[in-house]
Amino acid sequence: MRNSLLRLAFVLALTGSGLASADTIRVAVASNFVDPLRPIAQHFEAGTGHTVILSPGSTGKLFAQIVNGAPFDAFLAADTERPARLERDGLAVPGSRFTYAVGRLMLWSPRPGYVDDQGTVLETGR
Repeated sequence: MRNSLLRLAFVLALTGSGLASADTIRVAVASNFVDPLRPIAQHFEAGTGHTVILSPGSTGKLFAQIVNGAPFDAFLAADTERPARLERDGLAVPGSRFTYAVGRLMLWSPRPGYVDDQGTVLETGR
């Protein structure tokens, strides 16, 4: 995971270095990744002087915006299908896609002792 995040930061840096006179990078980011991306964006801004504008949303809605001409420089999707479609349709840089994170489901409760490592709470029906 750490290597993927470092790669993501590197891609943002490359995106920024190619902007020449522009100083703003617009990133369409799946809502489930916007919180981890904020400190990465802040680090990027501090290191480059560029501004990062994060636009969180559902992958489907962000995809539709891109297809309809939204001016994003990067798209961090929650699936692999839509970035592949953008690349296939000529709306993304060929060969630029990569997996930056892999999600995992987790069972959690703020109530101490309510969830055990066996997931017994799922069997109680409450």
